[in-house]
Amino acid sequence: MSNKTEFEKGYEEGANYTAELIGGVLAEVLDNLQQEGVLTASQGMLFAIEMWNADKRLKEKESEV
Repeated sequence: MSNKTEFEKGYEEGANYTAELIGGVLAEVLDNLQQEGVLTASQGMLFAIEMWNADKRLKEKESEV
């Protein structure tokens, strides 16, 4: 059983939705850059890995609080 308030639950849902939205936009931008030849597939993959690592670190920091 979770002791989270309705505000905390709503905040988490909003944060998750925002993260998904930003991730989708970022994926589209990276895809467009790759198609235009500005970004190689390897660079796009490295960028995606870094974003995943940053998200993981952020979640670890939030769980410490």
